[in-house]
Amino acid sequence: MHLTDAAVASFNSEAQADIYDTVQKRFGVRVSKTSKTFFVVAGKPRTRISLGRYPTTSLKQARKAAQRHLLDPVDNPSTMTLKTARETYFTTYIEANYRDRSAYNTRRLLKLIEHLEDKALPRITSADITAVLDKLKRARPTTCTVRSRHSSAGASAAITS
Repeated sequence: MHLTDAAVASFNSEAQADIYDTVQKRFGVRVSKTSKTFFVVAGKPRTRISLGRYPTTSLKQARKAAQRHLLDPVDNPSTMTLKTARETYFTTYIEANYRDRSAYNTRRLLKLIEHLEDKALPRITSADITAVLDKLKRARPTTCTVRSRHSSAGASAAITS
């Protein structure tokens, strides 16, 4: 269920229940007889992290805190690999905000840096990224179609820079 302010305010439960948000992955609210507590499930192994109680903590504040927990790994950030960063990025932003086709294209383009997946983020250099961009530039020259008002046929030309 998509968590909204009105939905959270209306939740009541005799027994403890966890309600997960369908928009923001691994984010939810635990509803009990006496309280409503926002949480996020993060880290390895997966653990529940309390983000605050409703209404003291607003839904908007809890969402922001959840995003911070999902983006910043529980482990030392200097050992975070590109693979972990990419997976977190997809889980937090792409799957939640992009349509299927856009998510597919984003995933496809990021395969260009697959060979760097096991590298820690601080160890990825500008030379690594430049090599990927140079490879992409050589592989696919940009083409465009030029049309005249008086001609129904277009002329294609490769743009090189």
